Amino acid sequence: MTNSRIIQIKTNEELEKYKDKLIELTKVCEPNDSFNPSLVEPFDIFWMLVHNSGDIVGYLKSQDLKQFEDNEYFELLGGIKGKKGLQIGGACNGMPDKYSNLATPLLNEIERYAKENNYDYIVLHAGTDREYLIGEGERQGLYIKNGYTKDRILKTGEGGFSDIDLWILYKFI
Repeated sequence: MTNSRIIQIKTNEELEKYKDKLIELTKVCEPNDSFNPSLVEPFDIFWMLVHNSGDIVGYLKSQDLKQFEDNEYFELLGGIKGKKGLQIGGACNGMPDKYSNLATPLLNEIERYAKENNYDYIVLHAGTDREYLIGEGERQGLYIKNGYTKDRILKTGEGGFSDIDLWILYKFI
């Protein structure tokens, strides 16, 4: 999306300005979710795609996995001991009728950030039923098209993490 820019939000103070809009966008994507955006400083960043018209189109959230290394489920959830990792979550396009293809610029910007900050890998989770994200057929899903590789399925309830089966996907930097 060439008529847009990406904003990084690194503090809860900065996030306060955008909270209501992020909640509104999330309701479009996940109507049943109760979402209260927050950051664990300095580990988390919200990445927002903002159209030149001023519309906040969508967002992703990255988390430095260093904050979770001591969690007993670290590796189960996709962390790799001894490697510097970044997790992506919270993808949302809250204006699908008006804008499309927003995630690729966000994924590219996060990958650039990961390279510049010497991360070894990026991990993300995607529902096993979301072919538009993980499809490998003729029409590749968003994450596959952007170089992420399926590793394994995290079953419902494993590690107390999710109420659906999720693919764990990696991109090694």
